Amino acid sequence: MSDYDEFQEEEFTTQFNGKVLVRIFEQVKPYWYWVAGFIVMIASTSVMDSYFTYLSKRIIDEGIMAGNESHLLRLLVMYGGMVLLEAVLVFGFIYLAGVLGERVQYDIRRKAFNHLQELSFSYFDRTPVGWIMSRVTSDSERIAQLVTWGIVDTTWAALNTTNDRAHRTRGADSSVTSSPLSGSVSVIVSPGFTFQKIACVPRSPLRT
Repeated sequence: MSDYDEFQEEEFTTQFNGKVLVRIFEQVKPYWYWVAGFIVMIASTSVMDSYFTYLSKRIIDEGIMAGNESHLLRLLVMYGGMVLLEAVLVFGFIYLAGVLGERVQYDIRRKAFNHLQELSFSYFDRTPVGWIMSRVTSDSERIAQLVTWGIVDTTWAALNTTNDRAHRTRGADSSVTSSPLSGSVSVIVSPGFTFQKIACVPRSPLRT
């Protein structure tokens, strides 16, 4: 009987804490400018997305209802320009988040590979290759998704809630696109999915 037949997945009893989260997000520290870039783009997109509701109100009140064709045309041109700008911003933050995720995965896998070179032969005798490959590939991908799309989702939800309330204060009917209730739910739910991703990441990818 080979040692592989007796291999059992190690059960981890360590509780999740803030230190683990800090260690995970330290993976993006070398690429802080990428993070700052897509956060700025997300913020700009969120502000524009919320302003569309207010601009639609102006088109109806100041253009259509008032019968002012010249002013209506200016508002429509402004609306179209904002749509194009928002499309560029959306492409930008998706691109930056995607590239950042790939770089984080590469760094984690490189560190894991270098660590594997330092382990004894007996470790590979008793540990299946498939288990090692899963830890190096799948786990690094989950961490990369957490530090990129987790930030994107949380930032987007928080900014949408803030912008929605701000435009409601200005008198825009935000219920056309989203309500403060739906935004608040997003703020609560998004971190929940984030922590769920953390829970799926084994707390010790490599056993020595």
